[in-house]
Amino acid sequence: MFPDLEFQQAIVCLEKISSTTEDKAMHDQREKAQRDYDWMLSTARNQGIEQGVEKGREEAFIGAIQALQQILGDAATDTQKLSRHSDIELKTKQAELQERVRSRLSS
Repeated sequence: MFPDLEFQQAIVCLEKISSTTEDKAMHDQREKAQRDYDWMLSTARNQGIEQGVEKGREEAFIGAIQALQQILGDAATDTQKLSRHSDIELKTKQAELQERVRSRLSS
């Protein structure tokens, strides 16, 4: 279309700029996608850790309650039944059983 050398050089230069811009945009998109993926993975990992800690805490309360019940000679409450209670209820139950054990020891 433009046969002059100057036009050809300008066209080549514009093509390079266009190509570089598209390459940079694709590179930026890949980097953003990788950062988004890393962030989602990190968030999921942290949520998993939090859930694991919470589950471990619940199981510790349940185990302590059942152990205290056995020490007192009570029938141990079923794990599934105890797992339906909130942390506060489990803490309260554990504190009550601990107080009963202390009362027996001091008598």
